[in-house]
Amino acid sequence: MNIEQGTTYHNPNEGDADNSKKSFRQRRPLYCCLIMFVFLLLVVFVALAKHFGDTAPKCNGRGCNRPDPYSTMALTKEDGTEYISSVNFPSDMETSIKDACDMVGKFFGFPTNTKVFMWEYNGPSSAYSDIEAKCGDFVGESCDGEAQAKQGGQYYVSGTRDNCVCNKATYTGSPVHFFPSGGDTATSAAERAVHEYTHAFQKSRGGPQPNWMMEGGAVFNECLFQERLDSNVKFSDCFLSGGGGGGIVRKTRELYLTNPTTKWFSIFSTDRCCGDECPPAISFPPPGDKERIYYYDIGAFAVAFLLHRSGKGPVEFWTKTSGYWNNPNMVWPGIDTTDGWAIDCPEGEGWKGVMSNMLGGETVAEFYSAFEDFMVDSDGNVVSEADM
Repeated sequence: MNIEQGTTYHNPNEGDADNSKKSFRQRRPLYCCLIMFVFLLLVVFVALAKHFGDTAPKCNGRGCNRPDPYSTMALTKEDGTEYISSVNFPSDMETSIKDACDMVGKFFGFPTNTKVFMWEYNGPSSAYSDIEAKCGDFVGESCDGEAQAKQGGQYYVSGTRDNCVCNKATYTGSPVHFFPSGGDTATSAAERAVHEYTHAFQKSRGGPQPNWMMEGGAVFNECLFQERLDSNVKFSDCFLSGGGGGGIVRKTRELYLTNPTTKWFSIFSTDRCCGDECPPAISFPPPGDKERIYYYDIGAFAVAFLLHRSGKGPVEFWTKTSGYWNNPNMVWPGIDTTDGWAIDCPEGEGWKGVMSNMLGGETVAEFYSAFEDFMVDSDGNVVSEADM
């Protein structure tokens, strides 16, 4: 069989070869048109996919506290954070927020695609039109902040852009919101800025992450940077009686004193319920009045316990690959992004593997057990404040 390049194979039983070649030449314009049509369809499909991908609803899953393991955000040395404020947001408060974010960013890097929205307290409706529009453009959906601004007293990273990228639940940017109340000051706003900008950094690292590490890490940083914000307050003082909730050490101990037989950290601190949907570890409804303690205060104390047990300092913990937050093996791709929880991560994988590496091979289960043993001894006695 001899098939010449540039011709079609000819079967002698089907007629003259020249006629076959002529027939092919006659059909060639049709083939070209079909190829061009398919190509144009592909171009249109790609354009539509990009358009609807950019504006698509968030990946399916429960309504809150979903695990989003991937992140397209990165860290840079140059500050690219954009600050947007409502018309009459207090200038001294805006300056303190910017300075606090800058201080934190210089410590562990500036997270890309991060925007800070500052909403004045109880302003006229006209004051919020521009900031609502810019917020909506960033998060890809309506951003009605006026009602919250009228009420005030909220600081959070909300509506994080976790669009589906390559069919994966992925952080693509962080909107950081500041809704001060009438009694807030420039100093208190700076303290909240440390906390919330830490969250923007955390969201650039991937996951899933245990809730105590997210909230506890941010509260830990409130105390870590407290002396730079107020030279009269030392780290130890903040840890004892500060941290936003009346004292990390005191509140942690207070919770264990309410019921020393409950392993508060192990049961409640890793994952946060979403309404009636709770992770398997939570076998009974968590007491709502204690919620802040076992995520924020116990979380911050657990971070300190982790540093003590690993022999590593805050700089290594936050910024080195040998620490926690800058370890390149953070993502666990096996997470069920619809119904999964951070606790589902197996030992040696994702955040558990990173923590185990930081602890020199000790498993997360062993770390949790050691924490509970520290808080309550074998006789049921809660550790003293002086020993914490």
